[in-house]
Amino acid sequence: MPVKGYTSVTVKEEIYEKIKAIAREKDETIAAVIEQLLALYEPPSPPAPLIAQEVRPERTEWKWPGPYEQVILDKRVQHYMSTAWIRTAGYIEKVATPQYGPALMERIQKEEGFKVEKLFVVSEKAWDKREVWNWILVWLTLQFSYPTRVVAYVVKEKRAIDEGINDDYFDMGIYGRGLVGFLDIKPDSSYGKYMWEFDENEVKLALDAFEKLKKLSITRTEIYQTLSKLSA
Repeated sequence: MPVKGYTSVTVKEEIYEKIKAIAREKDETIAAVIEQLLALYEPPSPPAPLIAQEVRPERTEWKWPGPYEQVILDKRVQHYMSTAWIRTAGYIEKVATPQYGPALMERIQKEEGFKVEKLFVVSEKAWDKREVWNWILVWLTLQFSYPTRVVAYVVKEKRAIDEGINDDYFDMGIYGRGLVGFLDIKPDSSYGKYMWEFDENEVKLALDAFEKLKKLSITRTEIYQTLSKLSA
């Protein structure tokens, strides 16, 4: 006899294996992972009583990239805002690859309503590195090809710090208006945990920080001048 309150479902083996891999990374049961991911798909609910808000789950931690691709490909995520904190040229090899996956590129190429805003926070140490600008140039090219779907910004790390913007926001992904993910980037561009926040106030603070960073971006002329110096 089935245990009351539980049921079973049948999924394709490949889907099961993906869920199992995520659970292994988090050292959780498959059931626990499914319950955590459910928050991504539930419709907005009425404001909860204060006591219920106090017991909401805190940050969820993953090993990068975690289920990043599953989230970014969800059709309900129509506006993706991302910052990349390039502290060293090593960021490109250590962290950047999942942010430029073929599935994401396919969304950009084919979905008229999908928009990506990509913002690079670049340190002085990484500023004149060709591999850094080669990666940035990929996004600038996408912006040229799909101007209604991709916008790229470049911000000097020093200016962002001088303006008092918390560096927690230098490497994050904002998925619509329901989820923000923070990646802990070390000085050598290695990384710690990838942390998710579902709290509405945390998402709002992240959106505000993103808008402030955008206002600090260098001009297209400055970008072209930098690229010209690297090519000389």
